[in-house]
Amino acid sequence: MTSYKGYLSVFGGLLIHLTLGTLYCWGNLNPYVTSYIRTYSSPSTLEYSDTVWVFGLNVFGQGAAMYFGGLLEKRIGTRLAALVGCFLFSISVFLTAFTVKVSYYLLLLTHGLCFGLGMGLTYIIPLGLAIRWFPQHKGVASGFIVAGTGVGAFIFDQVQIAYLNPLNVKTVSILEDGALSISKYFVEESVLVKVPNMFMLLGGCYFAIQLIGIGLLFPVDLKKSDEDTELLVKKSSIQSL
Repeated sequence: MTSYKGYLSVFGGLLIHLTLGTLYCWGNLNPYVTSYIRTYSSPSTLEYSDTVWVFGLNVFGQGAAMYFGGLLEKRIGTRLAALVGCFLFSISVFLTAFTVKVSYYLLLLTHGLCFGLGMGLTYIIPLGLAIRWFPQHKGVASGFIVAGTGVGAFIFDQVQIAYLNPLNVKTVSILEDGALSISKYFVEESVLVKVPNMFMLLGGCYFAIQLIGIGLLFPVDLKKSDEDTELLVKKSSIQSL
């Protein structure tokens, strides 16, 4: 029978993946961030077609760092490796509160590349731990954690809207070169001024949730896990004869 630590580890992984799922909140944030940069930051001509690079760098960073997340775990341990990845993930969001005020290109560095790298380092660690705890139920254990990614996007979409735009202010077309723009942007000051503080709020929330999740991760000895997995494979082979 699996120790209660295994179930707690899966739940901890779920909490961590709730925050990682906010990768998919960019579509919700994009109109607010783009409108803010056009009004208060640089460049003032920024368009939605430009800001797709934020999500592109998220995905690139995630893919580039995921392999190193496993290596980092083997070198410094499960919890510490998860802490490093989570810290990079959350601090990149928190720092975006400052970079968004300066330039879109600095935002690409924080909420684009660094955000993706933090996610990549962290993503695989809870999944690998769950599989080691439940070698006979890998799909269920890892699927439960990955489900948190989708749920997290749904939850934090609502949090962002509740903070930024509780009155459901609409986007409007603006004059560009004497003609109304095809794309619509937010112009209401009461909405736009909240954008930097929102990143501070989100970064703090993410890290608080992640710390709880990391505390619930109970490491499994990697060498012992490999031996147990090998034994399980041999046992399954014998039973199939």
